[in-house]
Amino acid sequence: MKNIETVVIDAGARYGLHPTWKPFKGELSYHMFDPDTDETDRLKHKYFDDEGRVFIYDQALSKTDGQEIVINYFLNKAMSSSQKRNELTELFKHERKEQVSIESKKIYFGITIDTFCKNNHLNADFLKLDTEGSEYDILQGAKEQITNNVLGVRSEVTFDYVFEGMPLFSDLNSFMLENGFFLLNLDYNGKGDNQSEFVDPCSRFGVLTMSDAVWLKRYDLLMQSQSDLMQKTIKTLKYAYFCMLNNAPDVAIKTLADGREEYNLDYNLLKESLLVKNLKIVIKKHLYGLKWLPGRSLESQYDLYRNLFDEEIEVLHEFMSSLELNPK
Repeated sequence: MKNIETVVIDAGARYGLHPTWKPFKGELSYHMFDPDTDETDRLKHKYFDDEGRVFIYDQALSKTDGQEIVINYFLNKAMSSSQKRNELTELFKHERKEQVSIESKKIYFGITIDTFCKNNHLNADFLKLDTEGSEYDILQGAKEQITNNVLGVRSEVTFDYVFEGMPLFSDLNSFMLENGFFLLNLDYNGKGDNQSEFVDPCSRFGVLTMSDAVWLKRYDLLMQSQSDLMQKTIKTLKYAYFCMLNNAPDVAIKTLADGREEYNLDYNLLKESLLVKNLKIVIKKHLYGLKWLPGRSLESQYDLYRNLFDEEIEVLHEFMSSLELNPK
């Protein structure tokens, strides 16, 4: 079915699929970018069996087409960057100081996400950015996709001047808000860059310098931009699955419920797709994990699932004996 594949653009894909995308079992078209040919050759070997699902490019993404990019390759390849690092920040002190010693430099010429998508007839559903300082520039080169197609964005962000002269989290957040997105969450649990060994690992500590931020398109704006009922349904399902992958099950469930109640969406129109089959499994497992919480009503969970998908959820023995829900 047209547009059933979830299209992900991954800028800075060293080492492979991002951990949040590894559990995704729907139809997938995942596009990895890293200009380092040694790394892309390794990735092509790693994902040899995923042909048609994972695509790998030895190409730099940029703000403008043909932009010259000089990348400094560090001892720790994962920290390599085209940006000058500010050694005064806490991030590059202690053991990390040695990790950013430059081993080599290479020049590349970039392409924008908008141009790449146009050339390859793609509509990007999600962006993942981790390019050590150039994330804001890459977003500027994806304005058309962000306006018309993108449902969610995960990007590394900085809260301190980690890279000299480069935008901070506040700049990326303002850009996303201006384009109809809202901040879903940050991958920050109170554990920053510790300043000594005398910390309680169960409490907050350290200095917050960097994190991943996740943004979502405002659902009402997304629905208003779609005139076709089937495309509203597909986008809602992708949107909800992304929420489940990014620590937002409440948003996923509310979105699915709003789609049913406010926009009359029928998810079972796509019940044979991997997208729906596996989203149902993810939601069932989430609900099952809540069953022993104090004050939790099992009947309300059964009603919720029934209202979303017009079918009964497996419970107790049925759940545990299901190979689909409880595989070996």
